Amino acid sequence: MTTTELQKLSKKKKNARLRVLNLGCNQRAAEGASRQIEIVNVDCEDYPGVDQVVDLNQIPWPWADGEFDRVVAYDLIEHLQSPIDTMNEIHRVLKKGGQAEILVPSTDGRGAWQDPTHVYNPFTKKTGSYWNENSFSYYAFVPEKPEEQSGDWVSHPWRALYPNSITAAFAVAVETKEPTPELIVYCHALLTKLVPNKDGRVNVGQVTGSLPEGNPE
Repeated sequence: MTTTELQKLSKKKKNARLRVLNLGCNQRAAEGASRQIEIVNVDCEDYPGVDQVVDLNQIPWPWADGEFDRVVAYDLIEHLQSPIDTMNEIHRVLKKGGQAEILVPSTDGRGAWQDPTHVYNPFTKKTGSYWNENSFSYYAFVPEKPEEQSGDWVSHPWRALYPNSITAAFAVAVETKEPTPELIVYCHALLTKLVPNKDGRVNVGQVTGSLPEGNPE
């Protein structure tokens, strides 16, 4: 996360301290661009700049519900054992309307398969996971009636297959990037936390107040 990106985030909440959870930072710990931004750098190894050493395969994560405005996870979720636990925990620690930005190697390219720690992580002693653009639909809410702009949002049909295990509910903007020179293909996802009511619906006002426009850039 660059200083410019952090400054853009701070403009959204000029009078509030923006809390950012930087997951799997490895040796790329970030610093806040101003006193309005607090970044918690997390990794499973105690690299310089890491604020908390955490095994993210251990559920629940050691943060309170709704503690963060933003979660950043670059080259991280493919190293974690349970995709459902990962997405549920990201959703839990975010505030309502908070956003998670995820960059993950897609199975559409070599990147998902080439790193040995995706298959078995020697630090956490756990297997990894595999992702592509379709994977995010399992945690998504979509318009109940796409032709009506004022209608409620409901679970994506794939999310609805697992009502007892998937609690994460996001408005999802995701794209598959062009291959790198090494033929690694990335998915770039921007997920906005939604809070369904007791009937499993999200009022359109909640969505339009937080849904990013178009795909992440």
